[in-house]
Amino acid sequence: MKVIYKIAKRELQMLFYSPIAWLLLLCFAIQTGIIFSELFGSLVRDANEYGHAWRASKTLFAFGDQGEGLWIQVQSFLYFYIPLLTMGMVSKDLSSGSIKLLYSSPISSLQIILGKYLCMVFYALILMAILSIYLIIAWCTVENFEEAWILTGFLGVFLQTCTYMVIGIFMSSLTSYQIIAAVGTFLIFMLMSMVGGMGQQYDLVRDITYWLCINGRSSTFIQGMLCSEDLIYFPVVIAMFWH
Repeated sequence: MKVIYKIAKRELQMLFYSPIAWLLLLCFAIQTGIIFSELFGSLVRDANEYGHAWRASKTLFAFGDQGEGLWIQVQSFLYFYIPLLTMGMVSKDLSSGSIKLLYSSPISSLQIILGKYLCMVFYALILMAILSIYLIIAWCTVENFEEAWILTGFLGVFLQTCTYMVIGIFMSSLTSYQIIAAVGTFLIFMLMSMVGGMGQQYDLVRDITYWLCINGRSSTFIQGMLCSEDLIYFPVVIAMFWH
């Protein structure tokens, strides 16, 4: 475990030495801030006009009269960020030859991948920390805030982010070219998002495509439901791409 932590710490330091990690954090904060401000502003205007909008905490984060909430919108653009983060996790070691030094050291391939993945989980927690700011603001201002519902959706967004990241690391391990890794990761994300609409006229195919569709899984969390099937789905997909 100590070796995995050291690898994760090294990867995290290298990640933040490059401008891409800081730039993506800035873009994520600005994009989510604009979305939350618009949703919050709509609630304020409705509260002043109708006097009841403050009771609709789900409008801010899930579904409501104002359209899609913050969790839904983050879910829809999150896959644009992850390929840029993960494209160099392994491919840079392959292209520079440093992967040979890692393999020659007394650590296993699983420890190397776990260390790199733990680095990405730390980064995911930073993204979640940004989202938690909006959650706290709403918690302190919205009347009858439905924390169980909203926190369940927050968990779904975090699990989806972690799943995206392990897929990105897997694609990065297949090529020494970072651009190819990023494009390949994006294509897999797009396929996993679109597969839920394929073969809907056949019962068996519909069940399979629903199980494979990652957006459908996280949407269940955003709707406030904790299902054992969905809780199992994310660890299973993560384990699949580890191997």
